[in-house]
Amino acid sequence: MDNDYLGKYSLHFLFLLFIASCSTVKPYYGKSYKGWRNDSMPDAQVDHTVYLIGDGGDLPTGEMPPLLKLLRKNLRQEPDSASTVIFLGDNIYERGLPEASAFNRKEKEDIIKMQMDVTQGYSGRVIIIPGNHDWDKSGPDGLQAVNRQEELVEEYMKAHHQNVFLPDNGCPGPVEIAVNEHMTIIVFDVEWWLRTYDKPRAPENGCSVEDRVDFFIQLEDMIRRNDGKHVLLATHHPVVSNGNHGGHYNFMDNIFPLRLVRDHLYVPLPVIGSLYPILRKSGASSQDIPSSDFQDFKKAMMSIIEQRSNVTYVAGHDHNLQMHKEGLMHEIISGAASKSNFAARGFGAAYVQQTAGFAKLVYYKNGQVWVEFYTADKKHPEGLLTFRSSLYSLNPEKTPAADKTKVPDYTDSVKVMAANKNYSMSKTGQFFFGKHYRDEWTTPVEVPYIDLKSYQGGLTPVKKGGGKQTISIRFIDDDSVQYNLRSVDKFPAGAIPEVFRDTWVNDLVKDQISTAHPYGALAVPHMADAIGIYHTEPELYYTPYTPYLGAYINDFGGRMGLMEIRPDEDLSAYKRFGFSKNIVSTTTLFEHLKKDNDNEVDADMYLKSRLFDMLIGDWDRHDDQWRWAEYEKEGKGSVFRPVPRDRDQVFVLYDGVVPWLLSRKWAFRNFSNFDYLITDVKGLNQSAINIDHALLSELDKEKWIDIAGNIQNELTDEVIEKAVKQLPKEVYPLSGREIVAKLKSRRDHLQQYATDYYQYLSKEVNVVGSNKHEYIKVERLNDDETRVQVFKTFKDGKVDKQIYNRTFYTQETDEIRIFVRDGYDKVEISGQVNKGIKIRVVGGGKQKSEFIDESSVAGPVKKTIFYDHIDNEPNLKPGKETRVITSKHEWVTAYERDSYHYNYAGPKFLTQYNVDDGIYLGVGAKWISYGFRKDPFKASHNLIANYAVNTTAFNFQYQGVFNSVLGHHWDITLDAKANGPNYVFNYFGQGNETENARGIDYYRVHMNSIKLNPAIVKRFSSVFKAGVGPNYEYIDVEENNDNILATDIVNNKEVTRDGRSFTGLRFFTEVALADQTVNPEKGMKWRNEVNYCNEINTGNAEFTQYRTDLSFYFTPNLPIKVTFASRVGAATNVGDYYFYHSNFVGNLENLRGFRRTRFAGKTSFYNNNEVRFKLLRLRNNLVNGSVGLFGFFDQGRVWSKQGNSNKMHRSYGPGVYLHFFEVFLLSGSYGISEEDQLFTFKAGFLF
Repeated sequence: MDNDYLGKYSLHFLFLLFIASCSTVKPYYGKSYKGWRNDSMPDAQVDHTVYLIGDGGDLPTGEMPPLLKLLRKNLRQEPDSASTVIFLGDNIYERGLPEASAFNRKEKEDIIKMQMDVTQGYSGRVIIIPGNHDWDKSGPDGLQAVNRQEELVEEYMKAHHQNVFLPDNGCPGPVEIAVNEHMTIIVFDVEWWLRTYDKPRAPENGCSVEDRVDFFIQLEDMIRRNDGKHVLLATHHPVVSNGNHGGHYNFMDNIFPLRLVRDHLYVPLPVIGSLYPILRKSGASSQDIPSSDFQDFKKAMMSIIEQRSNVTYVAGHDHNLQMHKEGLMHEIISGAASKSNFAARGFGAAYVQQTAGFAKLVYYKNGQVWVEFYTADKKHPEGLLTFRSSLYSLNPEKTPAADKTKVPDYTDSVKVMAANKNYSMSKTGQFFFGKHYRDEWTTPVEVPYIDLKSYQGGLTPVKKGGGKQTISIRFIDDDSVQYNLRSVDKFPAGAIPEVFRDTWVNDLVKDQISTAHPYGALAVPHMADAIGIYHTEPELYYTPYTPYLGAYINDFGGRMGLMEIRPDEDLSAYKRFGFSKNIVSTTTLFEHLKKDNDNEVDADMYLKSRLFDMLIGDWDRHDDQWRWAEYEKEGKGSVFRPVPRDRDQVFVLYDGVVPWLLSRKWAFRNFSNFDYLITDVKGLNQSAINIDHALLSELDKEKWIDIAGNIQNELTDEVIEKAVKQLPKEVYPLSGREIVAKLKSRRDHLQQYATDYYQYLSKEVNVVGSNKHEYIKVERLNDDETRVQVFKTFKDGKVDKQIYNRTFYTQETDEIRIFVRDGYDKVEISGQVNKGIKIRVVGGGKQKSEFIDESSVAGPVKKTIFYDHIDNEPNLKPGKETRVITSKHEWVTAYERDSYHYNYAGPKFLTQYNVDDGIYLGVGAKWISYGFRKDPFKASHNLIANYAVNTTAFNFQYQGVFNSVLGHHWDITLDAKANGPNYVFNYFGQGNETENARGIDYYRVHMNSIKLNPAIVKRFSSVFKAGVGPNYEYIDVEENNDNILATDIVNNKEVTRDGRSFTGLRFFTEVALADQTVNPEKGMKWRNEVNYCNEINTGNAEFTQYRTDLSFYFTPNLPIKVTFASRVGAATNVGDYYFYHSNFVGNLENLRGFRRTRFAGKTSFYNNNEVRFKLLRLRNNLVNGSVGLFGFFDQGRVWSKQGNSNKMHRSYGPGVYLHFFEVFLLSGSYGISEEDQLFTFKAGFLF
């Protein structure tokens, strides 16, 4: 073939590519929809209209494009409050909204502001949903990025007086929005479901969902209770798609695959370019529907919605317009606000088009629902209708109302039943698992029926409650007062991590429900009244099977429950809630405190409530267990008073061997036994430490002791006795008198408990400002006292009033942490002392704060530290006592309320087997401490001692990590290892084909060694770090004339004469992008290391070692789960070194089927390949996990001066693994090589 011929066809090929890249894809219509132009919208009254547009994050800056102008025009023509516009995510490309200091911050702000500007002059509902790109492109900093975007959106859109950005705070939702009596919108974030990095779980950030299973439980309940209504599910990720995320690619995608990663990267990669689409089609990306994680999501979602004709699922993600019908439900994809990508024709789709556009859903009062798609560009700024279709028609009469005319009259009816008969246990069982309140649970009691048609004028069920252990139904009466009916019996599966459900763990936790008194909550109201704190007032009832339970008749019918008013919104008619007109959540409370310093919490009442918690042993007092009654003050602002919620964990007993072990400080410390005395005050309060730090910082010791004394005076013996007698008369004789005696004892010691907990909280104290203006005055009065005062000021700095005042004592407090936020704030620190408290002042990062330090504390350590954004540095006026820390990043001014943790100490164990050491047993301990800005902890110490049964050798290993010692994410680490007596090291000589002709004892070298590797490590992100540090090594080889050391192979007999010491320098980098630690299925890991080593004194050995190790993991979407894992590594020495510093390949390291350290040389290479099959799922009472098989193929070799071998050593073999509870993995492999067949058992995989 001549060159002219090649050139001619090459030009034709390039021309075709050009045409393909420039062509406009025509719309595709399914067979049943080809005549859509003949369809017209119904002549009926519109009930509601919803506009759908997504993926606008790549809009050009400058003038608003025609498509957005068309949408804006449509929105402005909509009648008031009769429409909604939903932005379906990926609002900012490529990685969401960057930090305020980022060079491209303004550009990214302008992109999302342009989208929000579409709603100017629009009076309907606006919903903005995040997409995967808004979550740092699914990256490790996603939560911070999505929270930044939410803050910007809510501030920019505050004129709408709506909660626009949903779900809130990085939560997954689902968020239920009642549009009108006929329609509900449910918003949720699939990215949370798919995400492997940091994400909030209930009750963090006000989230309601704890895990993936919980998400679908709540979503299904929302959909179920909206039967008979239009339900619109709005999120970013579709469940069906003909686009790239659905696994569909065109010819151009195979030739120019790089443009799928970055637009305009038209680099031709024929043949090899097809690899990327193939991997994506196989599920390489969790963002694609073919991936295993997404398939799990899709299966769960479709099982709920596929057969519901009233459900419409809307999404973006793929950059085109699509409509699908799956089963009875419809899906709309509208992800083409800023660009358009390929979408395949057919595959059951009703409509597909690769074009920029948006969708419009129209809901009619007659029940019909229609969809229209519009596009616009410079040629057609007026817009073009590209498709319309009827979706379904809702028939309000489809589900007839339940017949309530035949409901019996339950007045004066009673039921005799036990709370749960299954908690009975033999004496032996009680010794191990506890006696608890088993008799109280199994004793039948007389319970009145509840008549829902007449109780409080009649109740209507609203929704299923979100409790993790309790079945609960929420009701509402004619006055809009809400009630909760909670089952007495508990069902802890919802509180157990999914992997432990349906196993012995579930059975154990279920049995340990008997630790709580089934009727304990009934004793609380009388005591709460006596000491003057708010409370609910539960009443015990039996709930019959009645149609008044509505959709929840099978959930709650036939159960015993506690009915109480739900503390929420207007309860001004009830004394027990302080006649409050507005009761809010803890999340809302902190929003109010942040917004305005005129808002405050009644700290005295909160402390009284918390001391009462301690007295009754209620350890479960996290954020969501509180509501807050709001009262407007005479001037500005509001005061909030605490309303405790559920009292399910009062009087809890942890007797028995197993509960005693579980309640140790190194296990579940918050499981505090209700005894005559409190032995671990900190453990009892563990669930509440963060909210306590936030709300009790102003109260001094005298106030704590005084309020504890008031409780002691108000909670008389008579009050306690009467309160406990509110328990059912059948169970009071069983433990009532003991509970009374314990309450009296704990009451009598309450001041001591108050003092103990006060001393803990006073060690480190937060003083937190608001978004208004404050003047904070800190005075080091003397060596023993430091006073902090906070004043509300006007913008010009003039003082209005004092809002905080506390004197701290040096012997009690180690640190005072002052956080100023938005607003014009001023902090002044003064006083000269010999001893003083460390004071940290954290700015708001808005160039508005002024810090002045004129204090001094004797000694070399500076006791005042200023933190602020680098742009605010001119406003910092440090003194000689000040250390200033500035940064352009957000961490420097962050206030994280949930930053307090108890230090931890606990045991650890290890077991392994290999042919050289035999059984390998290890025991040790782990310590973790926490500190300010030391994420994820301040210091971690891991120490373990191992014993090899075959060789009777010992070794000791220590790993220490000290975070942010030298600056933010500048850490210090220390690895130390000592190999003791009888430690053996296999050595077969130098070379790639050394002999293994004698017994193994001939090749075993006995040695003692010590290694120390300190390092300075910089964490650049959660997935990448680098470190450098010195190293020290001591090696003492035992001389032996009967082994290999007596031969010339070793070459240097002096190596055995005395112990030798080495020092040097080490540098390393680590990349960790695997999706899991124990059983990775996707991603990669890469470690590189350079070691310089020099022998002390003699200088006989001086060399540099270079090492690299790279691992890949890939799990395609196949009928059976198969993971392909591959590792490649190499090492080489440059310089002079002793034999034990050679580079090795062998069994435990990288070449199975051969002895450990089988081949030694200057340079080594290895490649490990595994195919891991998940064979079967084990889910029974004993274990939840999986059994898998794997096959492996290893190859490796060394290069040395001895010999010129070109041989590559290879081995292969089968293996089996057991993966338990997604935490533990044990593997065993049988390596077959030309030289040996060896079995190895270990924790985890080889790589």
